[in-house]
Amino acid sequence: MAKKNDALEKEAACPVAANASSVREQIFHGLAGSYSAYDHCISTRLFPLKLIAGWTNLLRREEAIPPNSLVIAASYRLDKIFLLDVTTSKLSLLEHRRNGGIVPRRAVPEATPPGTDLHRWLGEMAERLSNGQVVVEPIDPLDGSTCGLSAFPRSGPLLSRAITRGIEVEGSSVYDPVQSSFIYSIRLRMLTPGEPGALNAAERGFETAQLRGRHWILRGADGEEEHVHGDGVVGRYPLLREGGWREDMQRGSSYSPTGLRVGETMEGTFIYQSMSGRGGHVSFGGEILLVPGELRNPTGAEFAVELPPFPLVVPEYIY
Repeated sequence: MAKKNDALEKEAACPVAANASSVREQIFHGLAGSYSAYDHCISTRLFPLKLIAGWTNLLRREEAIPPNSLVIAASYRLDKIFLLDVTTSKLSLLEHRRNGGIVPRRAVPEATPPGTDLHRWLGEMAERLSNGQVVVEPIDPLDGSTCGLSAFPRSGPLLSRAITRGIEVEGSSVYDPVQSSFIYSIRLRMLTPGEPGALNAAERGFETAQLRGRHWILRGADGEEEHVHGDGVVGRYPLLREGGWREDMQRGSSYSPTGLRVGETMEGTFIYQSMSGRGGHVSFGGEILLVPGELRNPTGAEFAVELPPFPLVVPEYIY
């Protein structure tokens, strides 16, 4: 697999040369998955043999890694580095701790048979690809040139999904060891006729619907709930229609229905990605509040679209 991955790396002899256009194109080619929120972007690449040798020698000289370890994968800024111990065959992630220390964390379940860590790690990702749990899509939802292997679950038990009045919402998260937190993805769209759960305009009661607010429910391991209310999502107020949305934005620091900046018409699904913080929560859910018509000209009463809870748990396989 490392040899075949040479085709992705091409001439990337220096994978952190920020101004090299060829490297920019490869940033999102991570075979071990990618994710982003705001200006935080992680794409973990399986290194070809040349880079395994180069980075291993460099980091050994700097005593940044144990002498018996190989650097087999990393994010493009080295936020995440995966090491393979050549004596035990254990695969580990160098994890940054809050106290400033860096310690290895095993990247596969502890019960993995000796000598099979890398095989199991790659096999698990291949299985997720084959069953549609992870897919190729833009890593930055607002930049179509960032296509890569998205780490956000798109099927299976780690994805939550619900349909309310023909509006579908999906939610999932990925653990980010770089910040010891979770990054979550919320996907919102109006279903089109012919899709399961779709309604026509008469059945829905509206042609368009605009996001007005959110109500998140974060649940802790002890069952305690934290409720978060707010207008829009980071200043965004998408106007949903069949097949796409309009990217309306808030002007200034406060919300006003008549003060929104009318944005560009977009196709596909509205996607919002953010960080959950380090609050020790185990699930994330809630509801999204929509207004029929437009916020400046509503055609009906506000209604809620349910977001069933999805888990915030550190996975057995770390990518």
